[in-house]
Amino acid sequence: MFYGHSTVAIDAKGRTNLPRELRRELPAGADGKVVVVPGPNATLLLFDAPAFERMIRSLQNRERTPELANHIRRLTALAASSELDEQNRLTLPPRLVEWAALEGRVTFVGEGDRISLMHPSRFESEILGEGATPGFDGFLDTLQVPMGPV
Repeated sequence: MFYGHSTVAIDAKGRTNLPRELRRELPAGADGKVVVVPGPNATLLLFDAPAFERMIRSLQNRERTPELANHIRRLTALAASSELDEQNRLTLPPRLVEWAALEGRVTFVGEGDRISLMHPSRFESEILGEGATPGFDGFLDTLQVPMGPV
């Protein structure tokens, strides 16, 4: 389960460190392999490799409409796999760095089953900013912890 956020450097070659608090949550079965895809609103989404495969299989098990087929094709075509190196860095290809308008720094945001990568100023305004996420207080009032195993 990925949660929390951290802002780290990204170099001109697209190399960045996966923050320790998020890296610790990578499942052992992932062997340090991750997949990064374009996300909504100029963000990137990072999945551990097994989770990405499960997501694609889940999409492929749906009714195969032309629209869904096109979405799957684009998602898999733009996907970039990376294996954490000995310094726990991953490399983002230029097309994905450009997609998310990343320059110099990137904010990693845990989202439960995945991690979002976004420009730090976008994180500041959309997540931490005044008026960000309208209705958040009402949402917090509805939170319930389910009974039994997760």
